[in-house]
Amino acid sequence: MKDYKPLIFFDVLSLAMGTTLSAGIFILPGMAYAEAGPAVYLSYLFAGMIAFISVCNVAELCSAIPESGGKVSGEYYFVTHSLGPLLGTMAGIVNWLVISLKSAFAIFGIAVILHVFTGFPFISIAIVTCLLLLLLNVLAIPKMIRAEIWVIGGLAIFVAFYVIMGRLYIVREHFPMFITQNPRAIFATAGFVFISFSGLLNVTSIAEKVKYPRKQLAFGVITAVLLMTIIYVVLVYVTVGVLKPEQIRSSLTPLADAAAIMAGKPGVVFCSVFTLFALLTSAAFSIMTASQYPTALSRDNLLPRMFSFTIGRLRTPIISLLLTGILIIASFTFRIDTFVKVASTIALTSHLLSCLVIIILHESQIAEYQPGFYAPLYPWLPISGFALGMLLISQMGDSFVELSIGVVIVGLFIYAVYGRKKAEQEYVLLHLITRIVDKELSSSSLDSELRQILYQLDETASDPFVQLLKTSPVVDILGAVEIDDVFRMIAEHLAQKTGISQEHILTQLQQREQDCSTAITPFVAIPHVVVEGEQIFHLFVARCQHGIHFSETHQHVKAMFVLLGTKDERDRHLKTLAAIAKIVQEEDFQKKWEMAGNEEQLRDMLLLLRERH
Repeated sequence: MKDYKPLIFFDVLSLAMGTTLSAGIFILPGMAYAEAGPAVYLSYLFAGMIAFISVCNVAELCSAIPESGGKVSGEYYFVTHSLGPLLGTMAGIVNWLVISLKSAFAIFGIAVILHVFTGFPFISIAIVTCLLLLLLNVLAIPKMIRAEIWVIGGLAIFVAFYVIMGRLYIVREHFPMFITQNPRAIFATAGFVFISFSGLLNVTSIAEKVKYPRKQLAFGVITAVLLMTIIYVVLVYVTVGVLKPEQIRSSLTPLADAAAIMAGKPGVVFCSVFTLFALLTSAAFSIMTASQYPTALSRDNLLPRMFSFTIGRLRTPIISLLLTGILIIASFTFRIDTFVKVASTIALTSHLLSCLVIIILHESQIAEYQPGFYAPLYPWLPISGFALGMLLISQMGDSFVELSIGVVIVGLFIYAVYGRKKAEQEYVLLHLITRIVDKELSSSSLDSELRQILYQLDETASDPFVQLLKTSPVVDILGAVEIDDVFRMIAEHLAQKTGISQEHILTQLQQREQDCSTAITPFVAIPHVVVEGEQIFHLFVARCQHGIHFSETHQHVKAMFVLLGTKDERDRHLKTLAAIAKIVQEEDFQKKWEMAGNEEQLRDMLLLLRERH
């Protein structure tokens, strides 16, 4: 989708701040005040500190994705592709829940405001708003990023108005000596308001749209969390200073109530209109982001294929979008205080997972993990972040500790049903490829390289293998032939294409087969050789209807994929080997191969099987 100019630092900063704005500041301060009293602004400060650690972790993970392969849901992408489907499944499910509930919380805020002004039933407003936002996601995705950026202009005006006017109405007596009274309540409430910062996860979904994602994405979201923490603390401090304790404690619209004291009805209207606009854009963008997690899990075979189904020019993931909508609407059945605790608990669970992943990646010393940004103060930052996250969850009560554990168990269950099968398939593919790969292409990091290639094959929009297959010869060998006769025929064709002598190519093919059989199954062989020269790479596909004797265990090979390339084409060589291995592992490959009527039908069958991935 080319509807965007590349996003720069200010765009990332604006988007991160815009999606972070939520009911957490416009609606939540009253409920939080009831828990922590006048010290509630310190709860927001402490929650912001935890969010800073979490964002540093996510920024490092996103910056590790190659510039050419910046994909949706960056944290999930790297966790899955480096640490495997188990942690990837948990990361995908937890982040989907966090962002979906963040969307629901913004809709809660919209419904509260409209209920106050119109008197219409809260639940009806919430459901209608959710349905309209789902429709908006189907029709107008490209406009949402720019809409979020415009929110920041309004935020600057709103904060300036609120602070300048509010300082004139702050009552110092509203801030007694509170710290020695109940410091535990400050930490418990920090966990309660943590959902206010969960919108920062949304920004990982636009990694591929950022001009220099390995740097600008990281510094953009980190700057955003620092600025939003300051803004939240200042707004809550002013609100506590302006409103009487009994007013703020019972209010679901505390900022609008304070604006009424500062500027009368115009202040209420200005505050309410800005709040509605900010919540609408934040909810819309969050729904779009949340729906991409089931889609990504589905494409990685960690959820059923139907969740990756898309419609329209914008390739909207309609099934994932509907699933997200169902979760959001179901969340409206909770009491708002219970909902906030559930949402914050799951957001903190995501935070714990990000800390754990950073520690595992650093300690495992995975070769391909080369982030453009490193979270500071390793290992103390993720370790302290994990400990503080556990503290906040425990302060909210045993039932929420159990909820956090339950979310992890759900991820493990989904992995057991879908992800384990993918892990087993990946192991088989890696074993097959590494067993036959030419020693000229081998390296100490071959396993990790091939694992990364296998994932990239699932996500390449313009598939080089498809282009290669369309232009390569596909030959039907009808009679009974010996392996040397087939090699001689292929060597003759490749000699004409490359200018390399036929005898040299034939010798290379025969020697390669003597070193190690290239038959990967009793039905399929992938002979491949590396030759001298530069920028040479060819594929030759042959069907041998009577079968060819390759070895004692592979006596009737009927499908041959012959590769010839130079050493500088190593990456292409490995990717083609992996693509062929994935195709021939399809359950119905052998049946379709034998049923194809002619050479063009063989080619079409291979192209169709490739499209499945």
